[in-house]
Amino acid sequence: MRPTPFAFLCLILISLGGCARNSVQNNVIFCNDDKYSSYPRLVGQILPFYEVKPIAVRAFAFLDEGAVTEAFDPNAVSALKTNIAKYWYPQYLATVVIAVDRGKTSVKIDSWSDLAVIQEKVGLCTSGTDFQMLMLAMAYGLEVKESSRDFTLKSAAALLARVQNEKRLVTNSFEPPVVICFDYQAAGLIKNGRNYEIIVPGEGTLTFKKGLLSKTELAFIGDADTKLLEAGFRLTDGRCDSALYPDAHAYDNADFISDYDHFNTMVFETTRTMRREVLHIRLYTSADGREHQYWVLIYIIIMVIWLASLMNRIAHENMRRTVLAAGSLLLGWILARLISYQLYLHTDLRRYIWFTYYLFQLSLPVAFMWLAHIIDKKEGKIAAPWWMKVFAAYMFTLIALVYTNDLHGWVFVIDFSNPNWGSDYGYEIVYRIIQRSWQFSLVAVFILLLIKSKGFIRVKTIVFPMLAIAVLAAYQYGYQNRVPVAWESDKTMVIGLLMLLFAESLIRSGMIPVNTKYKTLFNNSPLGMRILSAEGSPVLSSASAAPFDKDILVHSLGTTPVSMQRDKDTLLFINKITGGYALWREDIGSLNRLNKEIEESVAKLKAANMILSEEEKIKRAAQEKNIKTQLLAQLESEITEHTIKLSVLIEQLISKGYHENSPGQQKALAPIALELCYIKRRCNLFFREKEAEALGADELKIYFDELAEIAGYSGLGIIVTGGLKTQISVRCATLLYDFFHSVICRAVDKQAASGENFNIPVFLSTENGSAVLRLLVKQMLVKQIPLSEEGRSFEIEKSLETSIARAGGIYSVKDLDDAIGISLSFTEGGKNNV
Repeated sequence: MRPTPFAFLCLILISLGGCARNSVQNNVIFCNDDKYSSYPRLVGQILPFYEVKPIAVRAFAFLDEGAVTEAFDPNAVSALKTNIAKYWYPQYLATVVIAVDRGKTSVKIDSWSDLAVIQEKVGLCTSGTDFQMLMLAMAYGLEVKESSRDFTLKSAAALLARVQNEKRLVTNSFEPPVVICFDYQAAGLIKNGRNYEIIVPGEGTLTFKKGLLSKTELAFIGDADTKLLEAGFRLTDGRCDSALYPDAHAYDNADFISDYDHFNTMVFETTRTMRREVLHIRLYTSADGREHQYWVLIYIIIMVIWLASLMNRIAHENMRRTVLAAGSLLLGWILARLISYQLYLHTDLRRYIWFTYYLFQLSLPVAFMWLAHIIDKKEGKIAAPWWMKVFAAYMFTLIALVYTNDLHGWVFVIDFSNPNWGSDYGYEIVYRIIQRSWQFSLVAVFILLLIKSKGFIRVKTIVFPMLAIAVLAAYQYGYQNRVPVAWESDKTMVIGLLMLLFAESLIRSGMIPVNTKYKTLFNNSPLGMRILSAEGSPVLSSASAAPFDKDILVHSLGTTPVSMQRDKDTLLFINKITGGYALWREDIGSLNRLNKEIEESVAKLKAANMILSEEEKIKRAAQEKNIKTQLLAQLESEITEHTIKLSVLIEQLISKGYHENSPGQQKALAPIALELCYIKRRCNLFFREKEAEALGADELKIYFDELAEIAGYSGLGIIVTGGLKTQISVRCATLLYDFFHSVICRAVDKQAASGENFNIPVFLSTENGSAVLRLLVKQMLVKQIPLSEEGRSFEIEKSLETSIARAGGIYSVKDLDDAIGISLSFTEGGKNNV
């Protein structure tokens, strides 16, 4: 049987690779979808350039794509340690507390233990990361001794199980009068009018830090702490709104985590413990993600062992192929399930892999029907009857309807606006047709095998395949109608195991023959094989077996395996097997022709590779030349204005007749030297900007001192001081240098015109995280007009002003009566200064 389902699957997966929704999450912040917290809205204010989305499963996987995610400190510490993230911004505290709605109850509660003796209902979140933190905080408070390494989940599970057994535990709801939650959630409800009393349990609890985790550094807008306080959060230094939270002494029993390794180890136990020991579900199936994968591995091992056993027992080659195809479909089904669990939720790719389940499920009856058809056929090519073609076409039509469900919705009812559409969906008519068709096809296979194996059936055992079909039908009905025992199981593994039992029961009942008709098999075998006894006598032989010389054979028996070349295109093989020898003939003519074709192809490929290698070298050289040309053109555009100015200054100097001993020659040469120095350093900064992101503060000060020293030859006194530290971005450094040069050039021109010497103090420093350049110049260096409303009487070149604005610089001028204070600052420029 042709492996059509596998080819079909490959085509689908290849096509989906280009159709899947873009998973890149650049400039996205994933926040907990908590309706009792205003943090997502607040994050949108302090990081306005990011889009806030509900937190996704495996949100940490998006960090490499530029996303930011809200996280608890245990998750953040692990992410930083494993280099999944680089920056952690803890912003508020989350203490696990007991919130009592005094509008609903007056019961006295001081500790975790009180929850077991009160008669009120208790609310608890039982999903996601919040649940894990809540349960572990309870466990810590109930069991902690000297260190957090000592606590387990036993006491917390026992307490919650007692509440559950009394039917007082309400999951995922804040409606009960008593709720186990985080203090910030209770504070949010208090702000909304609920009369909550926040109780920090006397036995102890845990306080977590919550904030943002990122691969890149974040720049917050505004005062984040003030906004957090206004929104009702408790800051990491303990500050909070006293109207919402208990006093600071109430938190004396709330500890921070001291052993993250132990805590993160216990996290893996929470889901399984909650489901089995508290809610009493998933008792006979996998209860968490780890067990899901362990069960898959066990299932695969069982399936491979059974398939190998079955292949060893079946002698009919076409049947072996069909059984292998059926077993491969079962394995492919579970592998599709395994892959889908590794992908991100709510993506097209995962949904179509989920649809692929039905490719395997509906292909299985086709394989079993083909097996029933060929069971009484001889070896060789077997033509498919018309009814088999119709049956296969019908099944693959159903498969096509599954894959096109997004167009018509005839199979599944999926509401994509629902974040949980991957588990919260309904069924339509085609789904029911699929299940009925699948079940009825197995019944048809059973009836066909029953008819064909008449006379060979073990009557007492035919009840087992019938029972397997009945159990399959009952299970499908229970799963479709969400009966807990069926719905909470793994459908893929259960159906796979039931299909295995169905196939094995068919074999045991004699409907599928195994290890029979050996003589007919060998007689019709196209391999040309003989089976010989240990003495060399023929036992089984095919009609096309090659003749052999017994003397040569006996001589070769002791040196097996051996091959004897009868001619250039034929080999005769002898191999030892249990109880004798196998003798067969192989035609290697096609192999010889293939080897020759390969040699010719290799020679052609070598020649083609040489041509491609030369072509690649030429293209690389051309590309390098283009890049150099572009860089030189860009550099030329940035310094053209200054080279022209340099030429004009030199011509003016020549036209005025200055020579080596001319008086005032030093002052006349000062502007030219300034331009030469500026052009040299500007070129250096241009290339530094292409190679690196930062420039050392000491190096920038050297550039400033250099210009100041040259300006001194014209009579200017410029002193550069300041406290700029470590590094500054190259772009900001370039603009500071351009601005400083512009001021000096204007001062030199004014000094030359007035003949008066000037002193210009220059201060380069870091203020509030910004790199700042301040200059104090006399009024005569600026236009002799009153200051404008903006205080911008000292005007700079338009191109420089535009560049400063684009880089986020702030340029200001302040009138100081007899002098003008000029400053230029860059927020980005000071972010790396300490």
